[in-house]
Amino acid sequence: MSSYHIAKDGKPTGPIDEETIRQQIATGTLNQSDLCWCEGMADWQPIGTVLSFTVQTAAPPPIPVQPPPRTGATTSCPHQLTTFPVALAVLLHYLTFGIFTMVWLNLMHGKISRVRADDPSAGKAVGFCFIPFFNLYWIFFTYRRLCLRIDEQRDLYGLPPSNLRGLATTSCIFQLIPYINLMIGYTIITPLFIGVMQSSVNQLVRTSATTVPRTSLPASSVPPQGMSGGAIAAIICACLIPFFGLLAAIAIPSFVKARVTSQRYACVNNMRQLDAAKEQAALAREYKEGETVPEQQVSEYLKNGFSGLVCPRGGRYTIKPVGQEPECSEHGSMSAAMQRR
Repeated sequence: MSSYHIAKDGKPTGPIDEETIRQQIATGTLNQSDLCWCEGMADWQPIGTVLSFTVQTAAPPPIPVQPPPRTGATTSCPHQLTTFPVALAVLLHYLTFGIFTMVWLNLMHGKISRVRADDPSAGKAVGFCFIPFFNLYWIFFTYRRLCLRIDEQRDLYGLPPSNLRGLATTSCIFQLIPYINLMIGYTIITPLFIGVMQSSVNQLVRTSATTVPRTSLPASSVPPQGMSGGAIAAIICACLIPFFGLLAAIAIPSFVKARVTSQRYACVNNMRQLDAAKEQAALAREYKEGETVPEQQVSEYLKNGFSGLVCPRGGRYTIKPVGQEPECSEHGSMSAAMQRR
């Protein structure tokens, strides 16, 4: 009966006759997928595929050794990025008022293999940009993470890193500062960022089309070192504080002026009621011009008496004789209060 060598778990044994092999397969000691070799075979083959065995007289060839897979390595396609004209990307940025830049850059996240638990998908990267207030933080995270993921892909194909995270941070800062974002951020910094980023991606795509990646990307659940959430929050606050200060400097004087004007008009309305009540009392009792009408008589023609006439600024009203306008100790006469700006 023929004998052959067996390789199980990378360790050769044998020679062993065919009957013994069948018994060991039946008992589970060997599997049909284990490798075997006998003289006349060009290489090791699974036991289950071997149809005949001959007497072995020569030493078997070396057992093929498969390199163990790297722990946590991803075997998926490194990326599905495509080229895009840099000039067209910049032009679309201007034509869409920056919307193309935000959507196009975040869509790249969906074309790169995820190696960290918090690497965003394309939908998440784009969607979170439309959440009010949270998007102030998110643009920092997604733009900087995209730069890191692109550099990892470039390293796979032997390209130097583009190191665009600093420019990404600058672009995000200029997007947050009101007025500055239109004058400098939208017109200069962000177009520069998308232009350099697209150029880096185009170079990566052309190289990866003709080059085999040097290794695979290790999967990691640990976020890369970079700006913490607190640092990003501090940058956002530093950008927004001057804006809110400017709004306060504009709004507070306007609010104070509006409040003073409202109080003055309320006082003028009180003096009009007082003047009308005085004229009615004078007409009913036939007071002549220049005569003073007593307060008690005037109050009879006021809906709530003098208690309903209160100056918002605490002034005191003087009825004045018939033919003269009432006065307020804070706003003066009706005519003077109406002419005041």
